Amino acid sequence: MKLQYLHEEFDYTELAKRKWSELLSDTMDKTKIHFDTENNGEMTKTERVITIDREKNEDMDPVKFRCQMWSAGGDWQQMSYYFRCQITNGFAYYPEMDEELSQYGNSMFCMIPPKDGGNEHLIAKDGKFFPPDDPYPNDPETEPNESKCWEWLKGRLDEMVRDWEKGIE
Repeated sequence: MKLQYLHEEFDYTELAKRKWSELLSDTMDKTKIHFDTENNGEMTKTERVITIDREKNEDMDPVKFRCQMWSAGGDWQQMSYYFRCQITNGFAYYPEMDEELSQYGNSMFCMIPPKDGGNEHLIAKDGKFFPPDDPYPNDPETEPNESKCWEWLKGRLDEMVRDWEKGIE
């Protein structure tokens, strides 16, 4: 009997796609911001490492997050921005999801900027928020604002680190 060895590596692409899809779906449900994911793609040159200094335990390394901005929407919808994030150093508390995030596990999460956080096109309907059913609006005032989304994200990540620090007092 001969044993044949597999000399190829596993491809985790589908597993990763499914995990990110689940995280995004859970985030949409918790934040009540919903959009179609038919056209779901990473925006070019939009990956950043965001570093948050600690207020407590200043002798410890800063908390670091790897973040990618993505856009999604149906063919009939205006695109909405969201972030795929992973904590790579330290800890944080994500109150909307009621979860502790850690570099040692539970490190991946999604965040969706609200209307006042850069997704300015969102429309309130039945207690939830949705993008307009117009993929090509002519009003720059209602376009998602990329830089405002990044500012919102940095502020939220800072709050999440502070929330975690309060929890360990």
